[in-house]
Amino acid sequence: RRRFGQNQRSVFGFLNSSEPNGFQDFLKSTKAGSKVLFTPALLWDYLRSNLEPSIMASPDGHRWSLAIDALARAEANGADLHTQNVIKTIAMMDMFQERSGLVPEKGLLEKCLPELTENELNNILITLESWSLLLFKKHKKAYSLYEGSDFDIDAAIEDAYDNVPDLDFEHLKKAARFQPIVAKKHYHDTGALRWMNVDLVPAEQAIERAKQYVPSDGAMGLLMVILGSESDTAQSLAKVCKKVSETNSEWPAIASIAGNSWMIRSHAREVQALEWIKTNNPALGGDTVARREVDTRLAAMKSRLEECLTETLSSAKWYIEGGAPVLLNFKALHSLASEKADQLYASSPKINSELANRI
Repeated sequence: RRRFGQNQRSVFGFLNSSEPNGFQDFLKSTKAGSKVLFTPALLWDYLRSNLEPSIMASPDGHRWSLAIDALARAEANGADLHTQNVIKTIAMMDMFQERSGLVPEKGLLEKCLPELTENELNNILITLESWSLLLFKKHKKAYSLYEGSDFDIDAAIEDAYDNVPDLDFEHLKKAARFQPIVAKKHYHDTGALRWMNVDLVPAEQAIERAKQYVPSDGAMGLLMVILGSESDTAQSLAKVCKKVSETNSEWPAIASIAGNSWMIRSHAREVQALEWIKTNNPALGGDTVARREVDTRLAAMKSRLEECLTETLSSAKWYIEGGAPVLLNFKALHSLASEKADQLYASSPKINSELANRI
């Protein structure tokens, strides 16, 4: 069993998987009775097809990135399929040796690559060493991929935290990609398209944000997701939400507490740190492995952050006009937006023409 990010694979799950290059795919493409085996090289193909982003965002990301770079350089040198399979096999053993106890020594490589004779394997290993893609470690009597990059992404992130100590909420809002909550029923009844914006606000700024809120760009209210800090308690955040929901008498401001505030802050800080590394860390200049590692980790963290923010909005309890919190799904939020729009624009004429309403 092995976990890459949020993806966990057991042997049973792998054997029954119908994913591309998986075991079921192998069985369908292999003739019954043949002596063809599912080799570590095929396992590499399966992992790359299905789990590469998760692997790159895991502690194994550096080793995986080294293997990708080795394959790319080998292909550039004209490596054939057998040579590529040797690299993939060694990469798999490198990645799993801490748990399996197996190291890429020559005897084991011969077993994993039955299509190669001993002489053919020796020639490939010699070639890969001459290309500076493999290294023979005498103390282990085994091969490993040449570590042309000594970039430590975790250490780089820790250093970056010192340079970007504060959470940039404007950047976080862009990452959230919150869509406005449209007053759909109101639009259907009146022909006027109106909506409430969704905003992510730190607890210490929430009340002032509600006081000063004035709609712009066609909005008519605010749904405020309040992000707590380590020092905030559930009771203090509830008081803030209640105060926010009753502060602005002119425009509706409705508040909820982000249930996974710590995770959102953690992911957001890492995204900021990785973006700082991309711009400011000189180690990335001539290191393609490091750049790939940072880019993939950044994409994965942005995806996780977006998932956290979406989950927060879809399962939030909302404070409305100083009342007790109410659990509202997206459908209920749209209904609430219509209710508020009906109240605010009760005297507006009903013009069932989108063109006329836009004027």
